[in-house]
Amino acid sequence: MIITKDKNKYLVDIFMPLDKSYIPDIITPLSLNTLEKKENEYIWLYKGKNETFQINNIFFEIKNGNIRINNIEYGNPYSIRTFKKKIYVHTSKGLFEVVSNTKINENITDFAIYKNNVIILKDNQLLMNDKIIDLNKNIHHIDTLNDEIYLFGDAMYKLNNEKLEYLLPISASRILKKNIYYGTVKFEGNSKPLMNFGKFEIRFKNGEHKLYISDILKTKIHFHSQIPAYLIFEDPFIGASQILNNYNENTIKPSYKFYYNWYNEWNYWYSAYQIKKNKISFFANGYNDGTFEYYWKPTAIGNYTLLHTVGYSMYWSGVYGSSKIFNINILNN
Repeated sequence: MIITKDKNKYLVDIFMPLDKSYIPDIITPLSLNTLEKKENEYIWLYKGKNETFQINNIFFEIKNGNIRINNIEYGNPYSIRTFKKKIYVHTSKGLFEVVSNTKINENITDFAIYKNNVIILKDNQLLMNDKIIDLNKNIHHIDTLNDEIYLFGDAMYKLNNEKLEYLLPISASRILKKNIYYGTVKFEGNSKPLMNFGKFEIRFKNGEHKLYISDILKTKIHFHSQIPAYLIFEDPFIGASQILNNYNENTIKPSYKFYYNWYNEWNYWYSAYQIKKNKISFFANGYNDGTFEYYWKPTAIGNYTLLHTVGYSMYWSGVYGSSKIFNINILNN
């Protein structure tokens, strides 16, 4: 997809889950402010750079990855929210209310303001007053809008009757308004965000995903095993395909001489992978769960069947699993 930012055009990869009928329709980068206004809050997120600003006569200085508030050191900064003359700061040392100089909690993942109260995301649990809600998913960020609680992990969810309700194939640090996402913004199928830090208007339309011979496809394999010892996962790929080894997802990023990874650095969490004539194999040891992924390109049009991915342990009998068969139709451009 072509995205225009600061009069420059970027070709960006957007990988969408084929079993969901959401298609990105509009992606518009928006200008950033030091503090972002959202309903009755002002919001600040750490952008990886030095900043100084003032909130309610309190001075904030972010320098070399640390935050000082009225000359008091608070550690590595993550986020700030202001609400009703209170200022909440989340840092590596914990969650603080600055005006009263109160430490609220520590070792949290994120926090938000919901119906005049602070709610906390910690250890994949949501702490609301005296209530603890298990989320049963890896959630990284939490926010609220129009008295609804939104949670971001691999995708965007809404808390509905203390359960996660899937909303959209996108994740972000914050939602400022409907369709306005802020911070680290990433689509569900992507491994990298659109850019390191940004604000976007993103709208989806409903429709059927169509695959063309010019498309680049991505296969993701999720697994969970009670026995993590010496696991092998084998995924057969269709004959009319080309595996794209060391493919880098296109994002909104600077382009200069040495930006592209021209060397092959091993930065995967698993042990190894191997590409054969008709399948790709992944090897992992010591992990109960994880996700493998690889990129490929169809080389001929037609209907194809993606066969089972199988996983098993090299030395533990009875440890075995497989995926479902998936049918795809590759069209001509």
